[in-house]
Amino acid sequence: PKGMGQVKIHRVGNMIMYRGRNFSVKVDGQDVRQIANNETIMFDVPVGDHSLSVHVDYHHAEQPITIQQGELQIFEVQVRNMGLSVTLERV
Repeated sequence: PKGMGQVKIHRVGNMIMYRGRNFSVKVDGQDVRQIANNETIMFDVPVGDHSLSVHVDYHHAEQPITIQQGELQIFEVQVRNMGLSVTLERV
């Protein structure tokens, strides 16, 4: 759509303790979607500067993003350090 780009996120299913839990995906602090274990989601984001974050329990990861018209940005989210941290990395 005009004035929009897209974000694609893949959640790596690497930690048993979070396999059954959905993570919340937020843009600028607003809930956008939930993402399940080994799931890939894609959604529209308005052009401009934003904060992309993923949350589960008291863990979260955040990335600043700048979206251009028609652009697709791809990220990967996973749990690391024996479940003590969540990472959100550009692919």
